Amino acid sequence: MALDESARFGQARYYHDKKAFIHSQVRLLEAPITLPKDWRNRRARLTAEGEPYKSVPDVAVTAALSRVHADTEKSLRLSFNSQSIRQLLEQLESSQHELRKKASQGGIIIRTKSVPELLESDWIESFPQNWQHRQGNDARSSEAPLDSSRVQKYSDLRSRIVTLQAKYQTLKEKHEYYKNLQYEIRQLDAGEIQKNMLTPDSQVVKELEKMKVLLPKLIKILDTRRDAISGRRKRKSVFDDPVFDEVDL
Repeated sequence: MALDESARFGQARYYHDKKAFIHSQVRLLEAPITLPKDWRNRRARLTAEGEPYKSVPDVAVTAALSRVHADTEKSLRLSFNSQSIRQLLEQLESSQHELRKKASQGGIIIRTKSVPELLESDWIESFPQNWQHRQGNDARSSEAPLDSSRVQKYSDLRSRIVTLQAKYQTLKEKHEYYKNLQYEIRQLDAGEIQKNMLTPDSQVVKELEKMKVLLPKLIKILDTRRDAISGRRKRKSVFDDPVFDEVDL
């Protein structure tokens, strides 16, 4: 009896919390549509630039926006009335309850993910760090206990995915950084770079500062290798001399 009352209390709390959130989102959708304050100035600017357009009277614009707003309100009232919201939240609460029940019994719901989802680093967090066994030795459970090797394999795979996705995020950030840097350098080569792009904290300036430090080191390494290569070439040319062909080695 106490469990039933607790379940009903949990359902009521879930309903009221989510209902408030849905109502807040509906209010945002119900907000009237307004044009930017400078929309008339934009139209005048298009005229000055010679862009062709058809003049629309202000009365027609106001009437169109009012009609759109009225139709939106009507659609929202039909889609998000009290009954439909309750049904939606009851279905969501029931689905979450089933997922929690399944997880507590040792099962995990696995959904096939698209490639973009797999590339993101947060989806793996929905999987527990350790594979959950069935609770105790409950004979009523339909989940057979897993051997330790399979449990360890799951943990290893999960850990590997976390590591790979962290590396992916790092590479993604580097790609964006060098992509922006490439764009700025091309602008610099074309002579079209803006003055504000050459500020001390800009990417181009930072990379040039790095190169100023790395270039002497690179030259020193190349000089060292050049001397070694030159020495090997000299020794090779000596042994290639015809005189050595007459010596019985």
